[in-house]
Amino acid sequence: MSTNRLISDFQKQAVASGLVELYEIEKPDGTFAYITRGEDSDGSSLQLYDYTSNSTLRTYAPFPVSSTGFETKVTGAIARPVVNFSNVGNNFTTLIGTADTNLILGRKIIRRTTLKKYLVGGSADTGSGQQSIEFGREVWTISKLMKKDATSISFELKAPFDLEGVKIPARQIVANACPW
Repeated sequence: MSTNRLISDFQKQAVASGLVELYEIEKPDGTFAYITRGEDSDGSSLQLYDYTSNSTLRTYAPFPVSSTGFETKVTGAIARPVVNFSNVGNNFTTLIGTADTNLILGRKIIRRTTLKKYLVGGSADTGSGQQSIEFGREVWTISKLMKKDATSISFELKAPFDLEGVKIPARQIVANACPW
């Protein structure tokens, strides 16, 4: 991950390329679904090399998704973002491979952010075997189902290290409280 090039791009007066969000959703079987909000105007898929293996090319299909609450705080509670997926015609349940959305609770959602020009085929394509140029990858865990209806499904995410409510033998972790 090379953020120096991204930082220099954002320090220019005009950013020559749009910001792209890519999502990786862990399915109940342990594989991942790769989607993007559909930033490309023609609705085509976007490609970026894998974060851990620079020789593996990942294809992100356009999918109606919106999100709020991805923020970094210095103080206060850990952010709990909410991700909304379209489910018109059960397209989200088809994407994850099951109609039982409770099976993906506790699974990962990875959010990758980069500029469009650093995607495969972009004006600054780094090519195979080189490290992807992107902001720091955000790994979240699906905490709970917020809303499910005929048109959309919403999930609340939590940080993987958010341990409130986890029980250790004979102890319970409670935020901002001393148990003794």
